[in-house]
Amino acid sequence: MSWSLLALLALVLWHYQMPRSTTPNTPNPPKSGIFRLLKQPLTWHVMLFMGIQSSMAYIVFGWLPTLLVERGYNEADAGWTMAVSIMCQLASALGAPWLARLGRDQRPALLLVLLSTAAGLWMLLIAPLEWKWPGAALLGIGQGGSFSLALSLLVLRTANSRLAGQLSGLVQGGGYTLAALGPFGRGLCSN
Repeated sequence: MSWSLLALLALVLWHYQMPRSTTPNTPNPPKSGIFRLLKQPLTWHVMLFMGIQSSMAYIVFGWLPTLLVERGYNEADAGWTMAVSIMCQLASALGAPWLARLGRDQRPALLLVLLSTAAGLWMLLIAPLEWKWPGAALLGIGQGGSFSLALSLLVLRTANSRLAGQLSGLVQGGGYTLAALGPFGRGLCSN
């Protein structure tokens, strides 16, 4: 509740710092680029990708160690497995955007990181326990690459910086709203 009071204070201060326009109001304001973006399938595709990959990250951060302990790992091994996965995210987060911009079509890069995430989860949650280190590495590579690709798509799929900013606001707002439901849903499924 205290954070909402700070946000309210910031809103009031922002209101008084806004520049005042001296031009009269136009009867028919031009149609915003945001409404045009909402009509584009690409906007929804990028938003869903952003939301699903973020949801997967939140689920993994919140639930993977618990799932690994339930699977038979001791707590230290579950923590180290998670740490290896997170460290592998760094390399792929830096490399995936470079890979995506090599061509006009980002689908091969997206497919690569999605398959890596799926293979890593399979190795950690279903495969024999001896596969935990390759599974942790693949999961990290997939998740780090997915996050940076989601952000890269905002720039690679727009014509100018203004459109990229509008797409970013829509995609991240809607995507993170969807992502917040992931850990909650996983928690409901565990009961």
